[in-house]
Amino acid sequence: MTICLAYRVPGEGAVLACDGRIVDAATNAIISDADKKYVVCGPTVVMIAGTFGKLFHKIAASPPKSFSGVRSAIDEHMDDDTEWLAYDKRTDRLYLDDIVLGRPIAGIGAGSPFGLGALEALPLARSLEAAYKAVSIAMSIACRRNASCGGRVRLLTAPKRGPIKYGPPHAAKSREPG
Repeated sequence: MTICLAYRVPGEGAVLACDGRIVDAATNAIISDADKKYVVCGPTVVMIAGTFGKLFHKIAASPPKSFSGVRSAIDEHMDDDTEWLAYDKRTDRLYLDDIVLGRPIAGIGAGSPFGLGALEALPLARSLEAAYKAVSIAMSIACRRNASCGGRVRLLTAPKRGPIKYGPPHAAKSREPG
């Protein structure tokens, strides 16, 4: 199971997070706590929940260079039951499946109701630093409340200008390559 959250700060960029837990649907056994559930596709970060089918494997093996490339890959795999959430730096927009979101927060996966509830209860973030802190708190709450979520939590900062990086907005170095 999964939790992926995104918090967009208009004009600044977005903070995105996903857990690393993979659970076997038939047995509910934890298979992994360290899977990577996002792909950086040029200026776009795509996070995946659900069955990691052909769509995820295609974009992970050869990440598209733009959001339009991501959309093309998604259109090719309409039969895939993968949920996806994306932030595109070029347009400063969040996408939930094929819907452009006007709200600053979004989530997918089994733990997303807990994470979104936590984000709704916190003050509105007006900076990437505040969004990073809020998403960190929300991920922690969601992973505690839903046993299918957890493991390694990865937080990415996607500033409107500058590189997408793993970690907080003003970290000197990105610890994990995109």
